[in-house]
Amino acid sequence: MKLGGLAVSGSGRENLLRLRATSLRPRSVRKFMKHIFFFAAFLALFASGERGRSAPVGRSFVAQATVGPYRGVELVQEFKGGERACVIVSGNGLSYLGLYVYDANGNCIARDDHGNYATRDDAAVEWYPSRAGRYAIEVKNLGTREDAFKMAVQ
Repeated sequence: MKLGGLAVSGSGRENLLRLRATSLRPRSVRKFMKHIFFFAAFLALFASGERGRSAPVGRSFVAQATVGPYRGVELVQEFKGGERACVIVSGNGLSYLGLYVYDANGNCIARDDHGNYATRDDAAVEWYPSRAGRYAIEVKNLGTREDAFKMAVQ
């Protein structure tokens, strides 16, 4: 029997079972790719900045949280003016997440809420605060299922 231009011996049932056993599962591949994306983004986040000159007042950090369907989680963080600031969010793949940053006046100054099926709960924003102050970082769940996520702030 020929399968995709390859000669395969044995019965059709045996070949089907063999193909099922050796095929990659799309969900496990997506999960692996999400971990690779988060790890690469995390490395890029910390490798790109100068040592000791990160934008948040204090230290960079990674936090974990869970957000319910159609709900939001907000974190207020103080940032230095004129220096690069970056936030990366990566969820567990159950829902679409939006990432928003607001200044002290409530103006949205950075956002990432666009994603396709593969990147639905991965978001990243980078901005240069115009002045030192407190900025609100909000992660919104735009879907119907609860989503746990990790957030890196630098």
